[in-house]
Amino acid sequence: LLLTQAPLLARLPIPAGVSALALDQPDAWLDGYSCENPLPRTTAEHLAYVIYTSGSTGKPKGVMVRHGALTNFVCSMARQPGLDANDRLLSLTTFSFDIFGLEIYGPLLAGATLVLTGQDINLDPQALLALVKQQRISVLQATPSTWRMLLDHPQADELKGCKLLCGGEALPLELATRLLALSPQVWNLYGPTETTIWSAQYPLTPTQPQPWLGGPIANTSLYILDDNL
Repeated sequence: LLLTQAPLLARLPIPAGVSALALDQPDAWLDGYSCENPLPRTTAEHLAYVIYTSGSTGKPKGVMVRHGALTNFVCSMARQPGLDANDRLLSLTTFSFDIFGLEIYGPLLAGATLVLTGQDINLDPQALLALVKQQRISVLQATPSTWRMLLDHPQADELKGCKLLCGGEALPLELATRLLALSPQVWNLYGPTETTIWSAQYPLTPTQPQPWLGGPIANTSLYILDDNL
């Protein structure tokens, strides 16, 4: 089922077997339909998505993520580091990387604004920083290599005051200190794909800039094990 607008119907290459529904019809077009919300057919144990990762083996394997795990993750991130309807998040991550889950589901849950970019902009620090200013971005998530690219640009001050989330690679202390010079809200995030995106979080401060892994997200626990588990 394709949801679209009437002016686009004639221009879209709609494949056979796909139904198209224009949502900009006259107000009365929904008269006669039920106003009740349909009953949910999924439970927390149902599959939300499968994403492939090489993990520690070097061989791609599909990780099956449940609705319950994804929902808990997004709700936890909305509380801390924090995301609300006033935020404007700039997505810098490809959708084939699981941390994109925070960038799309977080704003949808919180009522925040998600600003999407293209690959040509994502590789251009000047274009990205101009977009941060133009779109009044308040939250960004990126890997240390992307943060370094942005901080090395002369216009890096456009990031001042933004909430800066870092993960995907180890965050060096030197880079953490540079991020803290731009914003008091810098978070180090860590987690393997198998435990649903981020599993641990740590807020950095000017007095404690060391990027520890931190504590577990909501409703989860971290265990430190030896060779005998």
